Amino acid sequence: GRPGWHALRGGEFSGRVCRWNSSTASWSTLSGLNGDVRALVLGPDGTLYACGSFSAPGPSVARWNGTAWQAMGTPGVLALALAIGHDGTLYAGGLDTGAGANVVAWNGSTWAKLGSGPGIVYALHINAQGRLYAGGELSEGVRWWDGVTWQSLGGGLAAPTGTPAVYALAGGPDGSIYAGGSFTYASGVFAPNIARWNGVAWLPVGEGVGGTVYTLYVNKADNSLYAGGNFSTADFRPLPDRLARWNGSAWFPPGLNLTATTDPSILAITMTPAETLVLGFALQADATTAAVTSITNTGSAAAYPVLTVQGPGRVYELVNWTSGDAIHFFDLALLAGEVLTVDLRPQHKTVTSSFRGNLLGQVVPGSELAGWRLLPGSNQVGLFVDNASATATLAWALRYWSIDDVNL
Repeated sequence: GRPGWHALRGGEFSGRVCRWNSSTASWSTLSGLNGDVRALVLGPDGTLYACGSFSAPGPSVARWNGTAWQAMGTPGVLALALAIGHDGTLYAGGLDTGAGANVVAWNGSTWAKLGSGPGIVYALHINAQGRLYAGGELSEGVRWWDGVTWQSLGGGLAAPTGTPAVYALAGGPDGSIYAGGSFTYASGVFAPNIARWNGVAWLPVGEGVGGTVYTLYVNKADNSLYAGGNFSTADFRPLPDRLARWNGSAWFPPGLNLTATTDPSILAITMTPAETLVLGFALQADATTAAVTSITNTGSAAAYPVLTVQGPGRVYELVNWTSGDAIHFFDLALLAGEVLTVDLRPQHKTVTSSFRGNLLGQVVPGSELAGWRLLPGSNQVGLFVDNASATATLAWALRYWSIDDVNL
């Protein structure tokens, strides 16, 4: 990570809120809360707010002044979600405990309720235009505040029986809104547990995921969407680690593996300023990812290599961090002795197995199969296979620029 960056986490553990300092590689506790923390948010002035099931220093919502937590009156809700408006207004949503509503707003000195309802709130989101959205155990999953009442969004979200539950909301780069939780339909269309609001209607996100979504994160660098929760499939394909990434075309596993007796539920996702993915999950686990190797192309033109990987192991991705080219794979598990060959040379572009033949269908749509290359000079390359017994080679022919063209 970038030297000096800080990450904050809150939850059900001793200390309730901890801060990570990358310079010292250590956690420090922001002590003073006597109950579980459900959400954290930073105000425009850098003030940190926390909410949850604590009663000290005040009920359910508190702010950190740099040395201690301070009470913020009585919000009248057991707050489970927080959001900051463009004008600096703090919103808290959750379970009504006396406010007469499930969402309240802090004006700097007092709390004011926002209408009545809309139901138990687990997630809040404010879009670029300043509109406030609430997700939770609501009749339609998600509603928005028009300044007077809570309004519906199209046909809404629905479950086969009972009330849909939305646990996470996130904004897309095009102004759309992603909702994740426990539901089956969006605007009447099959959309298991995740859907996208495009301003007119709810739409499915691929074929969805096969279980509850607890957290969503949009990576602004490439506009990809990460979803975490308690699911083991996405687009009906097996998925390790209950974590999935959407590139606009398909769901696929990110290049990491959590090693635990039982795959932990993913409860929080964010990124550092240096674009390092940070996960919070329910059980203790070790995480492994690809080592990055420096590979030098001594030619004067881009080279197109042939990758061979001998199993056993699951192949996740091949990434050239220097060029930005990436090839991702679906459920591509190699048996012991099985050899995967990815031929990236011009006029080839094949993906084959020594046991199974053509595996081109295992490449995630949107991958840079056609253009993956080694740039002249040093390239930072990562190949992620989740078994240390696997071996791999990358071979290429040097290419040089001539006056007329490229000599192969």
